[in-house]
Amino acid sequence: MTTYEELTADKKVRVALHRDVNKICTDTCHYNGFSINSGPMAIVAGLVYKKLITYGLDLEAFAKHASRSTITTDDVKLLVRRNPSLLKLVRSKSKIAQVQKRRISTPNSKLESKQKKPKVNQMEIEKNYNPSLPSTSNG
Repeated sequence: MTTYEELTADKKVRVALHRDVNKICTDTCHYNGFSINSGPMAIVAGLVYKKLITYGLDLEAFAKHASRSTITTDDVKLLVRRNPSLLKLVRSKSKIAQVQKRRISTPNSKLESKQKKPKVNQMEIEKNYNPSLPSTSNG
């Protein structure tokens, strides 16, 4: 029997995908009052895996076409352009991420103004880096 650690990365992805698809199928069927066999769940997991592989290749192609090595939000929007509800979701998530990024990169000016900045004597700094300068302290 093969242990999880011995599996290749591809096989680990497939195992995780099958586990998640099985959970989603089971929960959805239970919620709607019917059951599902493991055969159809395996077929759904296989279809999802193939679709994700296609999505990955498409995203790589979009980035490469734009002479980039990084996949961006614009690539994802291009990928989901034919699915209006998914495109709407991606756009809203993108806007939320941009707002959060701005909040992180823009410091709060009220907090900055309350913090005391240490006064620095330029002559002391220069003396520390150049010991040949005369000392300004009275000691």
